[in-house]
Amino acid sequence: PHRTFHADFGTPNRKLPKIFEAQKHGQGTHDWSLYLMDLLAMRRVETTIRSAPPPTPLDGQAWWIPSSGGSGAWAGHANEFAHWTSRFNAWNFILPQEGDLFWSKEEDILWVWIGTELNIILQV
Repeated sequence: PHRTFHADFGTPNRKLPKIFEAQKHGQGTHDWSLYLMDLLAMRRVETTIRSAPPPTPLDGQAWWIPSSGGSGAWAGHANEFAHWTSRFNAWNFILPQEGDLFWSKEEDILWVWIGTELNIILQV
């Protein structure tokens, strides 16, 4: 299973899910928002070059799906963050926003999304 968060849903800036008045089971939406806030605050991915989901991701790990696209559960999610959430046993796909910065552990690179592609800010 997976969820994708689009620009037309949620809070104005980071598109976090909102609990709507009279919504049943609002705690699930609240939990989902906390997981997304965790990813967005951390701004770290394992790598930017992997195109297939890892066989045993750890809770909270994230990857950048390259522009060449993904396979398996990542198919159709090029240029998105893939974030594993054990609580929901699901991949979360988050669309980047222009100016998003994140660190890639494997490449030791600080990247910025400029709206259409990644640019290197710093390489160690």
